[in-house]
Amino acid sequence: MSHWMTVTLRCWVAFIAFTNFGAAFRCFTEDNFVRSKVFGIDSEPWKSNEGPILERMYGYWSFINGIILASCFFFIEEKKILCLSVCVIVLYLCFFGIEGYLYKTLSVHGPTIYPCVLSGLTLLWLLASLKYHPSNRTKEEIDENEVLRKQFHFKSISRKIQ
Repeated sequence: MSHWMTVTLRCWVAFIAFTNFGAAFRCFTEDNFVRSKVFGIDSEPWKSNEGPILERMYGYWSFINGIILASCFFFIEEKKILCLSVCVIVLYLCFFGIEGYLYKTLSVHGPTIYPCVLSGLTLLWLLASLKYHPSNRTKEEIDENEVLRKQFHFKSISRKIQ
């Protein structure tokens, strides 16, 4: 990866991690955050006597996603961390896709579209960075003196001395 791509990808992944931490914070502090903002439903299966279970589960999930994406921010050169981040984002998008199209529990509006679009862009960018990752290139072991000799067409000084 080139330097500009690495730096901008780091900043973007940090932003996505920050949004996941923000969603986790809101899930833990607001009792009705997930049901009102994301799902937009108020049906009996989502209500519980134990309290806001859905909010806590989504909060923990967002917190773990934030930790994984923050580790991708710090260790962006590691291919395994990039692959783990791709898997996390694919699971995140699959969750929203299944809830929206299979179960029809998502209401399609700003708080639902915003994380899906950001995660989709992040997924595309991470996949592009995996394609151009330095570990994908073939490593040729070339003597550095040979490279310098090919670049500079100097004749050998040792022949003139003899």
